[in-house]
Amino acid sequence: MKKLIAILVLAIALTACQESYEKAVDDYVKQNFNDPESYECVELGKPQEYTIVLYAMEQVRAKGRAEGWSADSIFNKTMEIRPYFESLGSNPDSVLFRFVEHTYRANNAMGAKVLHKEKWYLNDDLTAITRIEPQ
Repeated sequence: MKKLIAILVLAIALTACQESYEKAVDDYVKQNFNDPESYECVELGKPQEYTIVLYAMEQVRAKGRAEGWSADSIFNKTMEIRPYFESLGSNPDSVLFRFVEHTYRANNAMGAKVLHKEKWYLNDDLTAITRIEPQ
């Protein structure tokens, strides 16, 4: 009996420690998967934020590579981005969106277990999944 109580207390403690984004993933699986019982989490990353300055830096790097800029030129252009946004009165660290990288297995509509690697986008308070993109 003592072992059973200890196991129950441990299970409750572990469930209570669940992060809001983990609960959002669990809720999404239960509500949207064909076979939620087949879901197996392989890896669930920590939430990441994508800011205006990160987006702008990615765009500059992509343009620089496409146009054959030197690594130094790309670096110098990316270093100008933050001061540029600040000069416009914009906050370069404003968050555009939040996401977690998620790898899992689940049965498809045919019943075959399939490995998925995706980005799961979250709302501002990390309590709901807003969309999913394959990686």
